[in-house]
Amino acid sequence: MPLSPEDFLQDLERRAAHFTTPCGAGHLAWRRWGRGEPLLLLHGGSGSWKHWVRNIDALAAKREVFACDLPGMGESAMPPMPASFPDYAGIVARGMEQLAPGRQYDIAGFSFGSITAQHIAHAFPARVRKIALINGHMIGHFTAQPGLILTRWRDITDPAEFEAVIRGNLRALMLSSDAVIDDLAVLLYGMDLRASRLRPGSMLEGRDPGMIAKLATPFVFIAGGLDPVGQPSVAAQAAAVKAARPEARVHILENTGHWAMYEAPARVNELLLAELR
Repeated sequence: MPLSPEDFLQDLERRAAHFTTPCGAGHLAWRRWGRGEPLLLLHGGSGSWKHWVRNIDALAAKREVFACDLPGMGESAMPPMPASFPDYAGIVARGMEQLAPGRQYDIAGFSFGSITAQHIAHAFPARVRKIALINGHMIGHFTAQPGLILTRWRDITDPAEFEAVIRGNLRALMLSSDAVIDDLAVLLYGMDLRASRLRPGSMLEGRDPGMIAKLATPFVFIAGGLDPVGQPSVAAQAAAVKAARPEARVHILENTGHWAMYEAPARVNELLLAELR
């Protein structure tokens, strides 16, 4: 009998080792699974480690997997404000140094986490071997897509209305069709939104749109072909990545939205294990 979404999440939590490292006036929350070469997973904006629930077991079968709640999200404290990506990345990198001292590691970063991953790799090139960036938008300034309209959820108290809004926002931003929006996705997305205190918008506005070209670290670009944040299209972003870094590995997943590692977990797991050797 399949586990319920709540039991599935509880099982992952039970099998994780839990740690904390400093973050602002509080701590950064960490989880670890598996053994092997270290792999750091960084989640997306207004999310948590739970963005990776469909990937952890497959990755931990081969790697020692570290996943944190980024500063100001999930169970982690707020970073010192105003926050910038270099300072933000430093908090995570220092935490990783505490948990895996002196060891090199790879990073898989999703969306907001993919930008954080770039800054960690740029600032700590001796520690980071390779990064996988899962995000439809890698190069250039980011502005909201005209059709990407999310419904406000913060003032909703009725559970049924809240679930309906969460499903609608998942469809608008994260997943490519109603068919892949299951009860687990609704549970995770709702939990993460309510726990997040950091507003990613101001940091995204101040990010370096040309960081890809500055990286000395090898990287692989993975994106859902239907990711709505790819501007002007995911294909154009892939072409821009190859123009800036001809040696970069690029994988576009057809019929897949923004949250690619949830919607196409088998393919993403395969790519991460193959590319981050």
